[in-house]
Amino acid sequence: MSGRLTRWSSGLLVLAGLLTGLPVLFRPDMTQPGFALRAPWVPVNLLLGIGAVIGTAGLIVLYRAMSSRISAFGHLAFVLTILGSILSAGMLLFVEAAIVPVLSSDPAYTSLLAMSGPLMAGSFGVLAMLSMVILAVGFLLLGIYLISSSTVTFVNGLLFIIGAPLLAFAPPLPPVAGVVGGVILGIALAWIGISIRSGIAHESLAPGLRIEDECVVHAGGHA
Repeated sequence: MSGRLTRWSSGLLVLAGLLTGLPVLFRPDMTQPGFALRAPWVPVNLLLGIGAVIGTAGLIVLYRAMSSRISAFGHLAFVLTILGSILSAGMLLFVEAAIVPVLSSDPAYTSLLAMSGPLMAGSFGVLAMLSMVILAVGFLLLGIYLISSSTVTFVNGLLFIIGAPLLAFAPPLPPVAGVVGGVILGIALAWIGISIRSGIAHESLAPGLRIEDECVVHAGGHA
């Protein structure tokens, strides 16, 4: 499995894994007062948001490579995962990194950030939770599909199934669950990227990747 598409998909997924699994280790505890005013908060969420964007791109490339041989269940898994990753990127970059620190800096608005406050208890909280549900379910289904299609090893797929829900639902899960989930999801993303680049990934990926690479060559590109 060589060529431009392989390099892009593997490289993006490995980078996304690093930008998910490493920054989350330094994310301040959201249960502590003034969490968003601590120095790591903004850079950590920016890196996580960038990682989500890059991960989305990597998943889209992988989806395109596999699309000619994918099942209806696989299509659903990829679509939900990509949609959840897009929503997650928006939350991290625009809400967590930009809006939350501003609200935290003014005592008059800090109550808005409480889980029982008007934001999280209102329509915004519902939309935020729905976004996280889509992300968690998407990766869960993707892990199941990748295992069932023998595209990745059982352990690699299992890491998607475990990591994404832990990351998505912290809170309400304890902050440590989010950290553990982020590390696990990061490993899962990097693992599949390395597997594709090294050729360890199941040969079910090869036909799609070769077809896409041939299309690039015929279009005048360089594989």
